[in-house]
Amino acid sequence: MIGVGVGGGPDVWSAYVFGFRDITGVELNPIFVDLLTCEFRDYNGLADLPGVRLVVDDARGWFARTNQRSLIMIAAISALLVLVTMIIPTLPSLRQTPAHLPAPGRCTSC
Repeated sequence: MIGVGVGGGPDVWSAYVFGFRDITGVELNPIFVDLLTCEFRDYNGLADLPGVRLVVDDARGWFARTNQRSLIMIAAISALLVLVTMIIPTLPSLRQTPAHLPAPGRCTSC
């Protein structure tokens, strides 16, 4: 599962609770990842879940560089707006993003 716009991690936690054990959270703001991996690590626990990776990067650049594939991609509403307004209108991104969702992959928002 790929989560775009991790923030405090509710999407990643939900995916984990529902059985996903290979989860990559891509977050543009390094402050959020720092809070999840340092200051609030003991409180939130997200960074210690087996199979969870938190990446500081912009989604478009990360998708351009990664070979990771996932059946489900979750984007927070704010991240979905970024996907719609910045990523999807570019032809290379139209080719890249769906390539990370093998059939019967789904993209959803929460």
